[in-house]
Amino acid sequence: MTDRPPPKRLLPIVIGARSRRLIARALRAAGLVPLLAGCYIAQQGWHRLKVEIASRNLESVIEDPDTPAATRETLQLVVEVRHFAVERLGLRDRAFRRFHDTGGLAVGHLVSACDPLSFRPHTWWFPIVGRVPYKGFHDREDAEEEAIALRARGLDVFVQEIRAYSTLGWLRDPFYSTLVGDPAGEIASLVIHEMTHDTIFVPGRIEWDERLASFVGDRGADLFLSERSGPDSAEFRSFREVRRFERRFQAYGESVRDALDRLYRSDRPREEKLREKEEIWTRARAGLAAAGLDLEGARRFYDGPPNNAKIEAIHRYHGDTAPFDALLELVGGKLDLAIRELKAVAGAGDPERALSRRIEALSAAARIPARDPDEVRGGDP
Repeated sequence: MTDRPPPKRLLPIVIGARSRRLIARALRAAGLVPLLAGCYIAQQGWHRLKVEIASRNLESVIEDPDTPAATRETLQLVVEVRHFAVERLGLRDRAFRRFHDTGGLAVGHLVSACDPLSFRPHTWWFPIVGRVPYKGFHDREDAEEEAIALRARGLDVFVQEIRAYSTLGWLRDPFYSTLVGDPAGEIASLVIHEMTHDTIFVPGRIEWDERLASFVGDRGADLFLSERSGPDSAEFRSFREVRRFERRFQAYGESVRDALDRLYRSDRPREEKLREKEEIWTRARAGLAAAGLDLEGARRFYDGPPNNAKIEAIHRYHGDTAPFDALLELVGGKLDLAIRELKAVAGAGDPERALSRRIEALSAAARIPARDPDEVRGGDP
């Protein structure tokens, strides 16, 4: 049974003054994304408030003799990553100072949807974050109810579990027990990803925001592991190997998306498009082995009927990162300098255009030959 908040008039009695301040902030954060209206904000805000109250100070959990060794080791790593992200990368120091034990449950669930014959996503509009292509729920059953309603409208729908999320600095986002025991590189990437959201976020530009956070998360984790364990360490090589596989999987998904997109943009009849959509999906599933991607997770992704929302989820998080790579190269491979540049372009309204212009300016400056010092001084007297 889904937990429901008590009547609003009872909240002051039930939770007290400090928690009333927390729930006001929780309602603004609305669980997984800020500021929704009606029942949704009440339900998700209530769940997020419970997380806030039940979370413990990270350092106290580490020092607690009853804390399991695996949890202590993971949390010590989180502290290292957080310090690295703040001191070396210049990210905002607000998240991951607390720990929340989910009791084995998922942190939440994201629902996304797409038109069945285009990659036009169904979107929701929220104040502060703007229009976004997904909606978050703490309870699986609430997410499934939303999914059923969207499928009834004829949309492709994707429901996915999440193990962490950012409230963009509105609340003190904890580190969740669902991540305990993950490889060091995965934890570093996720922590830096979410801290990037806290530091740089452009309302209404979710695709840019997510790709940016994924880029900084992966590059940051790479740098962290290299400095912590060395480029020849097993954990560094393992992280690199996992990322190579993921990039191949993402590129494969992009090729499937391109094939479907060409079909959707064609003048073929609707029924013919739907049949060909099924055939493209079947070929994609059958082609995993030849592409060197025949692992359980990859096969599971292509199980079931074709789903534009699934493909779009890969595209949203891991699409074209070439502009970020170009910027990093132009600042000498220094990720902290790239992040500083990205903070500046994020405030320009249109971050894609602003980043393109900044890359052009840096490229032009790099092509200008250095002037002779005597010329700069005006020559010999």
